[in-house]
Amino acid sequence: ATLIGTTDVDHAGTADSVHISPNEVAYLRSIASQFFPASANLPTLGCFSSLRPLLAATGKSASATSREHQIEFSPDGILQI
Repeated sequence: ATLIGTTDVDHAGTADSVHISPNEVAYLRSIASQFFPASANLPTLGCFSSLRPLLAATGKSASATSREHQIEFSPDGILQI
């Protein structure tokens, strides 16, 4: 088995409603088949999705937003990561 991913799409629902869309599966399979042509004939065994918290970036898409962490202290002295 091989794990293939990832995609970055905006999610407007709750954390309980996260799922991979058929379009995302088709996209990932099409990319994989470019590098591994025989994979086009194999079934998808499973899929999963999760949320990745990103720093607020006004006007940027999820894929254009930095993956860097930001560490700072709040005015009350609480460490925020």
